[in-house]
Amino acid sequence: MPVRDLLTYKSTSQWAAWTPYTPDWTSSGTDPAIGNGTLSASYRRIGTIGFCRGVIKMGTTTTYGTGSWEVSLPDGWSASNALGSSGYQSGFAECYQATTVGAGCYVAPGGTILNLWYGATRAAVTGTAPAGWAANQFVTWNITLELDYE
Repeated sequence: MPVRDLLTYKSTSQWAAWTPYTPDWTSSGTDPAIGNGTLSASYRRIGTIGFCRGVIKMGTTTTYGTGSWEVSLPDGWSASNALGSSGYQSGFAECYQATTVGAGCYVAPGGTILNLWYGATRAAVTGTAPAGWAANQFVTWNITLELDYE
């Protein structure tokens, strides 16, 4: 492959760097507030495939709200509903507290919000679950999605 073609190939979206974004962190009840913690995420999109990862690290002034935690996907993203109303798309998450709790995340068909869960019963991650949160503890996620067309 000629050098010029190789440079063009490497600059296409499939080789592009991850794009950072700051998601909205909300809940089904009273919204949490990051305070002096950190909330960061990044994404890549290649056609209709989206990759999203992020972390919420608690600070000493973080408040945890009430209800199930939700995190916004990047602007313009909507999960495909090609599989119908039961076609939830799932990814991995971890809750790093006093002990690490395995968790997961999902986006509903047509959804723009990432939902966090933990445990065998898929209970919602909240300000008090899987346990009470404290400074320097965090939740992290990673999901690959089929997206609606742009």
